Amino acid sequence: MESWRKKVILKKGLSDEIQSFIDKNDFLKGKLIAKEEDILKSDKFVLLFSDEASEHIKERHSNAAKPGSLFNQDVDLREVAENVIGMEPSEQSGGRVKWIAVDAGEEIGSMGVAKTSLEKIGQMEDYQMPDGRKEMVKISDGEREPTNQLSLITAELGELQDGRKALSLITMFPGGDE
Repeated sequence: MESWRKKVILKKGLSDEIQSFIDKNDFLKGKLIAKEEDILKSDKFVLLFSDEASEHIKERHSNAAKPGSLFNQDVDLREVAENVIGMEPSEQSGGRVKWIAVDAGEEIGSMGVAKTSLEKIGQMEDYQMPDGRKEMVKISDGEREPTNQLSLITAELGELQDGRKALSLITMFPGGDE
């Protein structure tokens, strides 16, 4: 009589699948923990949107003393991000999935970046950003313009068993790239 072994297939939870991608990523390994409550879902994508990421975005884009775009205080960043990942991305390439200048359907903040001539840029003041990579930017006096647009930039972590792409948050800000 032949013996048959029963094959047991364990279905991993989303957080387990995403954590396995993180653990294989030299940049994220040991720095990020995937928790079920931090996962935003759509038909094509799941986005790891941790409280730490949300706090970083709030801190960076809610301080009017810093240059750049600002979110309105009442905006629920997780809700906005979940709505955006349900839309078609603006671009997918080089391991990035981006939604640039997506219409959020309501005023979500104010745009603090503007385009101008090289001559005017040369006359602007240098400012070193106090967080992140300590980037140098040019600043000038002006008014931030209210905007319904939002940009969300993510990194691909891998493809899940169900065929959706798992993403990690790079940044999110009011406005586009004009």
